Amino acid sequence: SRFDVCKLLRIGGDRRDYSPSLPRSDIGNHPLNNGKLLMPSPRRTRDTKPVRWALSRLMKKPFPAYRGGDPYVFVSYAHADGTIVYPELTRLNELGYDILYDEGICPSSSWRNEMAESIDQCSLFVIFITPQSAGSETCIREVRFALEHARPVLAIHLVETDLPMELELSLADRQAVLKHELTESEYNGKLSGGMATLFEGEHPDTTAT
Repeated sequence: SRFDVCKLLRIGGDRRDYSPSLPRSDIGNHPLNNGKLLMPSPRRTRDTKPVRWALSRLMKKPFPAYRGGDPYVFVSYAHADGTIVYPELTRLNELGYDILYDEGICPSSSWRNEMAESIDQCSLFVIFITPQSAGSETCIREVRFALEHARPVLAIHLVETDLPMELELSLADRQAVLKHELTESEYNGKLSGGMATLFEGEHPDTTAT
């Protein structure tokens, strides 16, 4: 008897669209099968995180990262958040602070040491909190290292974010600015006040506009 090949290949409601119906003895000889019975691949949800990361890497950096001996702010953030973090870096820079972020750390075999030294020597450690940074092992390690080395830490929540337990515990007694709950004027005031309170060094005289 003859039967529909599509019925044989049905998996979870997904199937290949073979138009002819073939005798059982001809299933493996179908020209689309190359002599083999092909099964459809399971459907997968596309992961857009690599795309966001690639786009952020192609974005123009807002300004060169600070490299020098004066007090500076080390900034931790997720690369995928470049579109919302870069304007914040500019804001901090316009407040008068020297900013060191990953643009100033060259990829090399010793980049971990350079990263560790940059955090250990900073006058303030700032992390921009988003779902991406909260889920980043790199950001979490940087926060942990900053706390272990007694660096002042300021968490700036750009969007409402559920923190993983480790990060929530680490930041529980640290100053935070919840941008997503504030007006622009309120945010500028709390940001400049928090920076001035925590920064270990000569405070800039400029204010955000």
